[in-house]
Amino acid sequence: MRIRLTKKFANVLNGVDLTQASVGRLMTVSERDGEMLIAEGWAVPHFRARTVPNPQAQAGDQNRPNRRIRR
Repeated sequence: MRIRLTKKFANVLNGVDLTQASVGRLMTVSERDGEMLIAEGWAVPHFRARTVPNPQAQAGDQNRPNRRIRR
């Protein structure tokens, strides 16, 4: 499970070793540890942003020439 650490007051929180962790860092932890850290308010879940294609932008780009016009 991917989480982002939001607080760190100790190197070990509820049995989870955070010695190498720093606030704001993305971490991969077990589901159990991640859920516990999130429930306790020490972390938030991290989800990858999905890129949604914009059909209007793509359609406009296809009609645009690939050269610069000088005036």
